[in-house]
Amino acid sequence: MTPFMRSNRDVSKADIDEAPTLKEVGVGTSQVMNYLTQQARGYHNVGFTHIDLYNALQRGKAKEFVDGDVNALIAYFDYKKHDDPGVNHHHNTIVFATAIIADETFQSFEWVLQNVLEATMNKSSISVVIDGDRAMQRAIKSVIPYAKHKLCSWHLSCNAQANIGDPKFTAAFSKYMASWWTTDEFDIQWHSVVSEFNIEKHPWVIKKGNTRHLWAQEYLTDHFFANIRSTQRCESMNASLVIALKLKKTYLDVVRAIEDGISRMRMNELKEDYLSSQTKPF
Repeated sequence: MTPFMRSNRDVSKADIDEAPTLKEVGVGTSQVMNYLTQQARGYHNVGFTHIDLYNALQRGKAKEFVDGDVNALIAYFDYKKHDDPGVNHHHNTIVFATAIIADETFQSFEWVLQNVLEATMNKSSISVVIDGDRAMQRAIKSVIPYAKHKLCSWHLSCNAQANIGDPKFTAAFSKYMASWWTTDEFDIQWHSVVSEFNIEKHPWVIKKGNTRHLWAQEYLTDHFFANIRSTQRCESMNASLVIALKLKKTYLDVVRAIEDGISRMRMNELKEDYLSSQTKPF
């Protein structure tokens, strides 16, 4: 019974210092407790209970957020604001900025783009690959009206399958997106394929035909997109963050999880630098 007596229970400073580090990399409180118990070689040696550890972590978090979660986040950003963004020259994704928004509305996207413009001293993008979100399209047209839009090929292929439901049409549609015909040749081929599948009057097909200047390669050849055809890079980053960000996370936890992801990207860049300079090419 001794390990459960209040007078004998205390979370040591070493454990208090170690536990938050484990929490930051996504380890739950129960798993942290199991780790510390294993490290102490048994529950009778660890010196505290799961509830004691939870309360100690909450007290530490309360001290960190003494002025509120938002103010703590602002202070953290102020501390980090002088960090330089990474530069990637291995054809990998470059993250220039991150933003946390409450919703995916026109106003939220407009606010993000306005802040990006301010951060880049009004150096606006000339090419944008998007997933077709109308609120985002409106915001881009409002803030950077001269940017050329291109719809994500991956999302379009998924939408083709969801709306038409024929794998053969989806394959043909994906092929036509990347083809290098003239605009006249494309129009002939497009009318031919929709006739072949008897979907000329399908609302989705009509809509895609009317907006072909946003996805057909023939209508985009005069503009520079750096051979980027989809937003899958962003989607893969989102998937990684979804795994890292669990429920009951604070704003600061979210930001730190994002920074951890960016740190991994930059470590991969260092690895690519090493491989390109210290190993033989294939």
